Amino acid sequence: MQKIKLFTDSSLGPYNKIGFGAYLILNDENESLEELNEHIKIKRFENTSSSKLELQTLLWALEEIANNNISIEIYTNCQNIIGLENRRKKLEKNHFYSTSGKLMNNHDLYKDFYLKLDELSLSFIKVNERNTLIKLTNYTLAKLLEVFDVKILGESGVKNLMNMFLTNEALIKDGDIKLQGLNTLDIIEQNCDKILMWESLE
Repeated sequence: MQKIKLFTDSSLGPYNKIGFGAYLILNDENESLEELNEHIKIKRFENTSSSKLELQTLLWALEEIANNNISIEIYTNCQNIIGLENRRKKLEKNHFYSTSGKLMNNHDLYKDFYLKLDELSLSFIKVNERNTLIKLTNYTLAKLLEVFDVKILGESGVKNLMNMFLTNEALIKDGDIKLQGLNTLDIIEQNCDKILMWESLE
């Protein structure tokens, strides 16, 4: 059985319920950093929370892979995901109700997670906070969210622009957006109609 490594991460806006999830599939450990950057997939999620976003990102990545004949080694810094497998018996026994009698907020996502556990060969490895795909300060993320609206730019537009920012140190470095990055955001915001036209021609 083929074995792949799946890295997932997310970053949530500080003042709203919008964030970005990202994943990277590693098949060849000899790939260069530039090649790996090109393989990072990014998606915008709305009406979410920190723990919910991490799980949404993982489930999205597993749906994208959609292959039952591979073994997937998942690397995540989310303790909630790491602990879900051991919580399964108790959660299912209580039908995903908390001890206070309330249905858990993310019960549907937990059910989807356990379905994936049954369908796929999954293992989990906890990584520390430094080993993340998305390293953004709250200010930087807020600035990106102001402009990168999927309703305006479309999913592919947001993905392409996020990839550009996350892989270019002239725009974002060590999680902080640079002056050139702010100027680039202004240009993007002023030319959304042209970006939309370009996306429709792809």
